[in-house]
Amino acid sequence: MRTAVLVLLCLPQLAAAERKWASPSRVWVGEFADGGLRRGLPRGGVVTDAKAFAKLWKAWRPEEKVPEVDFAREFAVVLHCARGFRLFAGAVLRDGQLSVISVTERGGRGGYGYAILTLSRKGVKKANGVPLTKPKPEEPPEK
Repeated sequence: MRTAVLVLLCLPQLAAAERKWASPSRVWVGEFADGGLRRGLPRGGVVTDAKAFAKLWKAWRPEEKVPEVDFAREFAVVLHCARGFRLFAGAVLRDGQLSVISVTERGGRGGYGYAILTLSRKGVKKANGVPLTKPKPEEPPEK
């Protein structure tokens, strides 16, 4: 039902110009109990370098090794929602503008729901209104 409502809401915009769904290459979802972890996110939730990604990952998923992301080819988008909700996300690309769309539903284990998506840079000039910057040449993050 949620998918049908989302599609119906997007139909007028999809018909107005050529848009296509952008499939994330990887998606991680989860919850965290500390609402303070939602502070300090990058503008639009867009992460374009390994250092910022590693910092976020270590805060939100501390028991797991930081996954490798080729930021020359991809970028990440992080989303979060209110306590007691689960998050579902997708992305639409139109004229170089990528918009990440999220839907929430009650559920989960009582924490703050989140999703981390990695997406291809190909054809993307802006994500959630934020211009994509080229990744800084840097050493891989500590694992």
